[in-house]
Amino acid sequence: MIFLRQKGRGWLAMIAMLIAVLLGAPPLASAQNDSTPPSTGHLTIHSYQCQIPDQTPGAVLLQASGNLGDAGCEPGDPVSVDIDGTQITLGDGESTDVPVGEHVVTEISNGTQLSVAIESDATIEIDAILVLPPPPTETATLAPTDTPAPTETMVPTATTPPIQNQVTIVMHLCPAAITSRSSFEALSGFGQELITCPSIVMPGNTPAPGGITSGQKAFWLTIGGGDGATQVLTTGMFVQAKACEADRPHDLNGNPNDNICLDVSGYVVNGVVQGNPITIRPTGLPAGTMYVGRAFDPETDDGATFVSAGTSGTLKLNTTSDGVVTVHYFVAPQPPTPTATPKPPTNTPKPPTATPKPPTSTPKPKTPTPERTATNSRTPVSTGTPAKLTSTPGAGASTTTPVPTRTPGGSTGTVQLFVRDCFADQGWGQIKVFDPGAQPGQWDYGDATCSSGAGSLTLSSADGSISQQVAVPLMGTARVSDLPAGTYTVRDADTTQTGTFVIAAKTTTNVISLNYESDSLVEDPAFIPGSGDVDNPTELPAEGVDPNYTPVDEDAVPNFGPEAGPGGGNPFVVDDNPEAVANVAAVMAYDDLPGVGTGSTQEESSGFGWGLYALAALALGLALGGFVLRRRQDNEGQ
Repeated sequence: MIFLRQKGRGWLAMIAMLIAVLLGAPPLASAQNDSTPPSTGHLTIHSYQCQIPDQTPGAVLLQASGNLGDAGCEPGDPVSVDIDGTQITLGDGESTDVPVGEHVVTEISNGTQLSVAIESDATIEIDAILVLPPPPTETATLAPTDTPAPTETMVPTATTPPIQNQVTIVMHLCPAAITSRSSFEALSGFGQELITCPSIVMPGNTPAPGGITSGQKAFWLTIGGGDGATQVLTTGMFVQAKACEADRPHDLNGNPNDNICLDVSGYVVNGVVQGNPITIRPTGLPAGTMYVGRAFDPETDDGATFVSAGTSGTLKLNTTSDGVVTVHYFVAPQPPTPTATPKPPTNTPKPPTATPKPPTSTPKPKTPTPERTATNSRTPVSTGTPAKLTSTPGAGASTTTPVPTRTPGGSTGTVQLFVRDCFADQGWGQIKVFDPGAQPGQWDYGDATCSSGAGSLTLSSADGSISQQVAVPLMGTARVSDLPAGTYTVRDADTTQTGTFVIAAKTTTNVISLNYESDSLVEDPAFIPGSGDVDNPTELPAEGVDPNYTPVDEDAVPNFGPEAGPGGGNPFVVDDNPEAVANVAAVMAYDDLPGVGTGSTQEESSGFGWGLYALAALALGLALGGFVLRRRQDNEGQ
């Protein structure tokens, strides 16, 4: 009996421990709605302009802060970056909140990327560095003067440290007085060419302050290297520069008492493999202009690279022995085509001298050669290489050779339009435009919520001559071809967002319109059954409601029971049950079905909690049974 008692106490102890474990155990799983917003960190961008010998001028570097070394740096301009598909512009030292995790930061103008790891409530600092050209030597042509900013340096010449495979283009716009190549070549030297035809830059770039300039004009050129690879001139290749007479060995305008300063900002194209030929081809000159000439700084040996110039402005160079070349490219307004004035005949037509002969008995067959020839002929036009356009004064009036016009279809391009419908916490829109020929990346088409959608976009040219509405179908893309080269505005009718893009000749420009809509959900109202929502086959309908209604005799319906509707107790029906047929006919929406509707929000559970309570109850019952058994054993032992 002592053994039983000890055994019983051990067994009870085990039962008590089981109860304590079961009652004290937390639920293994419970669906919870975690509404805590994800934690964020901070990303700070520092902007610099530095002279780095081993880097390409115009490039933008992204790196962790504090590693500038001994590079000569100054604070830079605001930087536009893309963080996982979201574009933002930050000034020097400004910050933005970024979700915790790994992110890719992309500098938009050059495409440079840097991966950063953001931690909660921590600040990550990075540097965006614009690489400047090296400072000019004392003999550098067109060196900067009164402006100490490192961005206002001379376009690289032969006296700068050699950077192989580089071509720099400086664009110039001449006045209307320059009507042809011959009138341009009549200018007296390089200095007069620069003063008469100041430089121009692309929209989005800024000429050097204090320098003579013709401002901003849209234009596009391509540069082909010795390996056949072609690059398109873009705003990201821009290098700002200014030159003054005081820094040159020779005067520019023939007046030694002044100091004219010129903007000579240009576009530095790197990676142009040396060879013969290097091809500079205009794909879209400024609207209403034509090519009139090119020039090389006589203080350099760049002029030795020139090979040829086509009538449309295509230049060919031989850079086999000179990998750093600067070309000054000149255009002028296209003069109107002169109205042709009939010239008086220079000789008097002679009357025909031949007397018609009567036909012979045997008529001759016709030959394809015409029998009559003109007695007054004009000198045929030469089919060889067209001569330069000149104007030669005669005894009376001058004879003007018409200026050639552009080849039809050679100055038009295409725009590819994309529409994407997306979801966000609140509605907003964005239009992304790309340089001619540039291809969008994966994140340019929006995030994972975006899909192709329809839309209505309006295209308008800068001069107002073109206004076209384009209906984009559900497939989300549409093309518009044969648009004259120039600047255009696009507007989305749904988002009211606008953007400005450029059309270049024989090139496709991509435009993406993102339409973000709010993804907030609206719950369906709770269903409250009303009169007529569910038919009761045992009741007569109101007069005129259902002319085909037939009352049901409950005694004639097998297994007649509660209706299978809201509040009913029997959801199972059979085909021969008129009650079931009536109920099915009354279902107008899913809310009419039994057990379907809305209710108060409840936290879901895994269902295992009730099992714990059941096991606890079972254990408690066993414990009570054991207690009774022990008492009985104690009584018997007495």
